[in-house]
Amino acid sequence: MRRIMSIRVLMVLGVGVVGAALGGSEAWGTPRCELLLPAETVGFAAVADAKDLAEHWKKTGVGRLMEDESLKPFGEDLRQQLEERWSGLREKLGLTIKDLQGVVGGELAVALVYLDDLGEDRPPEAAMVALIDVTDHVPAAEALLEKVAASFERNGAKRSLHQIGDISVTEFRLPERPEDERPRRVYYFLQDTLLGVTDNLDVVRDILARTGEETEGTLASSAEYQAVMARCVGHSTTYTPQIRWFIQPLGYLQAVRAATPKKLRRKGKSRVAIFTSLGFDALQGVGGTVDFNVDQCEVVYRVAFQAPGPLAGSMKLIGLEEPPAGNNADPFAPPAWVPRGIASYSTLYWNALQTFDNLGPFADEIFFDEDEGEDVWEQLLESLKDDPHGPRIDLRDDLVRHFGPRVIVVTQCEQPVTVNSQRLLLAVATRDEASQKKLAEGIKRTLQNDDNVILRRIEDYEIWEIVDVEEESEAPVVGLPSVESLNAKDGGDKPAPDKPAVALPHWAITVAHGHFFISSHLEYLLKVLKEFDKGATLQKTTDYKDVQAALKRLAPELKGVCSRTFLRTDETFRQTYEMIRQGKMPESETTLAQALNLIFPSEEEGKPRQQKIDGSKLPDFEIVRRYLGPSGRVITRGDDGWFILGFTLPKGE
Repeated sequence: MRRIMSIRVLMVLGVGVVGAALGGSEAWGTPRCELLLPAETVGFAAVADAKDLAEHWKKTGVGRLMEDESLKPFGEDLRQQLEERWSGLREKLGLTIKDLQGVVGGELAVALVYLDDLGEDRPPEAAMVALIDVTDHVPAAEALLEKVAASFERNGAKRSLHQIGDISVTEFRLPERPEDERPRRVYYFLQDTLLGVTDNLDVVRDILARTGEETEGTLASSAEYQAVMARCVGHSTTYTPQIRWFIQPLGYLQAVRAATPKKLRRKGKSRVAIFTSLGFDALQGVGGTVDFNVDQCEVVYRVAFQAPGPLAGSMKLIGLEEPPAGNNADPFAPPAWVPRGIASYSTLYWNALQTFDNLGPFADEIFFDEDEGEDVWEQLLESLKDDPHGPRIDLRDDLVRHFGPRVIVVTQCEQPVTVNSQRLLLAVATRDEASQKKLAEGIKRTLQNDDNVILRRIEDYEIWEIVDVEEESEAPVVGLPSVESLNAKDGGDKPAPDKPAVALPHWAITVAHGHFFISSHLEYLLKVLKEFDKGATLQKTTDYKDVQAALKRLAPELKGVCSRTFLRTDETFRQTYEMIRQGKMPESETTLAQALNLIFPSEEEGKPRQQKIDGSKLPDFEIVRRYLGPSGRVITRGDDGWFILGFTLPKGE
């Protein structure tokens, strides 16, 4: 998806500035960038104090790791690649990452503003803004502006000045290109110790008209922003998060559409129209905070989803709920069958029928093409139920109705590490013994006549294995849309790839021990089943206990918890690290690798994506894991939406 150059430039500028911060804060209630940015801001990220952030980062395990002598060759190679990636934009901006490091003196922020009230003659516009506190660096900032001007003019830009009050604003009119739909402009201004960069003169006027004291008409006055930050920061006047961010979801999508040339926008209903019709406009804001080296933790992050109830439409798909009352035991504790040596363990409580009953409209809009007709999901359910050549299964009554409220997900990395070392196991509790039996019968009716499935009877277990039948059958796949399809051209609204994007290897399914199990590998499922009653539980391990103790310390009165996660970050990261080190990341079957392959598809059809990072200089993983401690996360549900608290602890001895 191509966007106008100035927005791309400013987005990269924002990334570079934050990167520079990791190379100077007052109480939360004091004026800051939120009091300068307009209320139409739909995306925002800020660092409270660049120097302070850098100092905290260096004290974390990962920060110390990056200073380790064994990692310096890789770090130097990575920095060189970043400079090479930056070089194309440096010709347009006249800036380097080093330049940015030399001007940041305190707070810095980047924002996306959606302007839809510009008069009849002007369509909506998206504006990018960067605001940088240059305290103690004003001469360097002035010199930087001169350097920027020289760079732009060498590349054919025309410079002019606007006088707004007593502030001189420099405009650069960039050379026109055939694909441009509107003139390209970039504006710079320096007001006292505030350096501002944007691509919209109206936004410049709006910012410079403010004193940084009144809140009316600013991002700080936004009800959605206030609600999100109240959840993440509370009402403290002494705590200032090191990093804070906010997105107004539908507004952000509108801004992205406005920044996309008309010929590249998806045809038919816009994403905003689709999500609104599905009820996702109830999600009014998403935002959070990140802090390094605080509260005896390496990292602490908080995320709030502002969605006041009652929810309707496809928002009810989420289905998270608190555990059933009446059980004095810890409802999130790992069962005895969860192996001690896992990489991650997550559990949540949900309403399976609520999710299933609200899936239809979402599936029709997202997964099926318009030319397939209306109510495709309902037709599919009817076909599965009534087609004499099908499984004759009622998905809701024969399968979903028997799921209990608890879901468990376990991951593990098998050694030696290869492209398919990741092991994944999902378990959904059944409601009772009768439901377990009926669910097993329903699974059998669903899979028994499928050519892609083999029934394996091992000991007392009836296991259905999905196989690759080039040797036995073609493996079932899940095709995921490419990033480009989000803003596809005419005729390409929902393009289907010639080849599946993500293949599911030998998945194995069974119903046993009061659970529906599905595993990425048959042998891993068998390992769990055979150890089911051995009691070598994760709950007794030291690092699991440390994470639970940290959770109680960080949030002793947290209410409405519906999900809890424990991760050993070293084991979770092990396969990714080894694949990068071996140059095989694009071939890996990990979720991250598959996501990267979708986001950065191969330039040659039929061939794997080329890994961009040279991992040959990375040290042995045993050196790296010394810096990676355990991590925890909880999700809560309330009347105003959801909240996530996550943290990583220092590595124990």
